[in-house]
Amino acid sequence: MSEGSPNPFSEAAREYRAERDRRETPKLGRHSPVIRPRASEASPKHAIQSSDGMENDPVSDPFAPLEAHDIDRVCFPIPSESKRSARPLTLIQASQIKFDTKPNQLVKNWLSHGSFSVLYGESGAGKTHVALDIALHVAANATWMSNKVDSREGCVVYISAEGGRGVQDRVLALRKAKREIGHGAHRLFILPSSVRISSESDGLLEAIGSACDVDPVLIVVDTLARCFDGDENSTMDMNRFVAAADALRERTGAHVMLVHHSGKDGSKGARGSSALRAAIDTEIHVTNSKKGIQASVTKQRDFASEGQVSFELQPVFIGKHLDDDEVWSAVISPAQDAEHRDMLAPQSSLALDALERALRESGEARRVGGGQTRRLCARLDAWYDVCRTLKITKSCSENSLRVACSRAKKSLRDQSLIDFDATYVWLTEQ
Repeated sequence: MSEGSPNPFSEAAREYRAERDRRETPKLGRHSPVIRPRASEASPKHAIQSSDGMENDPVSDPFAPLEAHDIDRVCFPIPSESKRSARPLTLIQASQIKFDTKPNQLVKNWLSHGSFSVLYGESGAGKTHVALDIALHVAANATWMSNKVDSREGCVVYISAEGGRGVQDRVLALRKAKREIGHGAHRLFILPSSVRISSESDGLLEAIGSACDVDPVLIVVDTLARCFDGDENSTMDMNRFVAAADALRERTGAHVMLVHHSGKDGSKGARGSSALRAAIDTEIHVTNSKKGIQASVTKQRDFASEGQVSFELQPVFIGKHLDDDEVWSAVISPAQDAEHRDMLAPQSSLALDALERALRESGEARRVGGGQTRRLCARLDAWYDVCRTLKITKSCSENSLRVACSRAKKSLRDQSLIDFDATYVWLTEQ
């Protein structure tokens, strides 16, 4: 070895000492090494005395200098069996992916099989009407609003978490008003109580298994708030809920739809943490205005869609109570005249709005037109009073009001939007 050249053995010695010194003063942390002594080394050297002077189980002192024979016993924390993934994970080779000719859309342009959606809107917007209508059409495997349905002969589970008779009355109204899809009721199952998705999903699956003889293709949770554990604004709580909903989808193969409320500003989306919108595949916004109920797709992950449909509420008589009081509910029907209404003269449009309001406030169920069908009717005078309130005419005179109402009444009848007799007026079937 030439003079002045570095001594490789000295270099190695320095590195060894540096490594030894580093190991002799270990840093405590999440991955700090734990020295596990051999069974034969259970000696006082490897025992630690607690503050009360009692010796704990023999373990190595993490602060003691490491010896050469200790190096092969340096262990890092290993996840416990309970924390390991229980489900098998399978990788797919990209070159093996092939085009699937089988459609994967549950409701074409709206919902996909096995995916995750939110249908939201303000209170009273008609969210439940829309969700129930979709649910019955899927259960019946019937086209919904001109969009093909592929239910794969599965059933539908509707969690009516707000309870009460309201949803059940609406189901009766659907069966009565839409007899062509009434057979779907055999595959539509209602749970008239809340269920905590994050903690009670096992009980839900047991209930589904005992009631349904086929797998569900759609599970509707109405509403998220009634089935939520924690704070909707908390990202942690929302992520926990989303994980539970994902597990429900994976275990059933069903599409999970959440019915949810909008925030203070409906234009900014559903209420609560934005983690929900990030997780879902489809978002549907339901609004209610003078033009009726409207459902619009505001997010679609898997396929392009600008789905938008308009509805009108159709009152349906469902029976009488023992005290002879009539019970009415309502269903949605396509607003095929929504665009037509935009073309109505302002007076006629106001008169139609006035009639719908009069029907809500003081409608009476009557047989009209000499037939057996009962329709929700308003007295002509009640209709005129609402027309006056809505200022169908600028003049304040009673004669001007009567003339304006008479013209609007004739115009609406000519367009088959209303009908009337000497005392009552009603909307025609669309």
